Amino acid sequence: MHAQQTGEPLANEDLQRLAHDVAENATQRSWTGYVPAKTAARDALMRVSSRSALEAEKLVDTMEMRGLLKFHRVGPRCLIVAPGAGEAGRD
Repeated sequence: MHAQQTGEPLANEDLQRLAHDVAENATQRSWTGYVPAKTAARDALMRVSSRSALEAEKLVDTMEMRGLLKFHRVGPRCLIVAPGAGEAGRD
């Protein structure tokens, strides 16, 4: 992934792998609300890819828009899910 940190757009496969890494490396399994969960996803992406907060935020937005990273609400809790990583999934 280090070669991709030059500002080049990431391929969908790379984004899918990053989404899986984010979901696996989040500091906990659920958060109270969407914003804390999305912040945790950004922070996890920063840890696994050594990206800046701004780059990570943009990538999380891109992965969410493409359906590679989802934030499922279960009551007041929110879970980070990467449906494309190993399992085809829709809500």
